[in-house]
Amino acid sequence: MKKLSFLFVFISGAIAISIAQEDDNGYNPLSTDPIHESDIMYQKSIVRRLRLDEKQNLPFFAKNAEISRIIMDAVKQEKLIPYASDSCVTTMTKEEFLKKIKDERLGGTGEDTLFGGDEDDDWGDPDQEGPATETVSDEYYPKDIFILDIREDVIFDKERSRMYYDILAFTMVVPAGNTLKGFDVSVASFKYKDLIDIFRQDERAVWHNAFNDAEQYNFADAIKLRLFSSYITKVSNPKDEVLSDIFGGELGGIRASKAELYKLFEYEHNLWEF
Repeated sequence: MKKLSFLFVFISGAIAISIAQEDDNGYNPLSTDPIHESDIMYQKSIVRRLRLDEKQNLPFFAKNAEISRIIMDAVKQEKLIPYASDSCVTTMTKEEFLKKIKDERLGGTGEDTLFGGDEDDDWGDPDQEGPATETVSDEYYPKDIFILDIREDVIFDKERSRMYYDILAFTMVVPAGNTLKGFDVSVASFKYKDLIDIFRQDERAVWHNAFNDAEQYNFADAIKLRLFSSYITKVSNPKDEVLSDIFGGELGGIRASKAELYKLFEYEHNLWEF
């Protein structure tokens, strides 16, 4: 009897595990708003560029509480896993990440001259020989990394009859003006699900309303409410090209970005037109 009872419990547990695994199938593992693939009537994968130096985005870029600083600190403390691309498949080590945030304009020396001159210079200590130096970090300051690329899926859920903007990943980008290469350089990508946990745990991750100090949100809530300004740089396509490449340069890309945004609005509107 005991053996039969044990066998029954074992089989029941195996069936329960099997059902649970089946329930997980059909959902995007990166999704923050999980929608089963059988309920997806329409889907487009897009990339948005969020510039933290824009006026509307400054609440995410407050002094000493920059979103880029919070992300960098989390990786250094090994609380956050960086990835090589926004597909979030290939991980980066902490050492690889630290190498990516080295400011190449400083030459990687780890030192910068605070003040200098000859020993007879009036500046500084007259007894000091040679220029005075101060050891400083050769990493980018958080203020230098003010571009975030947001990968998200635009999905119409036929079960709930509404459109969802499902953010999947963030990519930190060093703007061209802060590099010696002369073009934007991607640092690392992060699962947005992981970032939500980091924002919830960090007391610095507070979005402040510039017009009302009493209104504050955690970064995770502010992003959920879409309290940021961004523009579309890529829409899923067979060649995986960005809009500026498809439409002949930066100006063409900006025009196409607006057109793609209106297409999304029009699609959702036309669903209820008839």
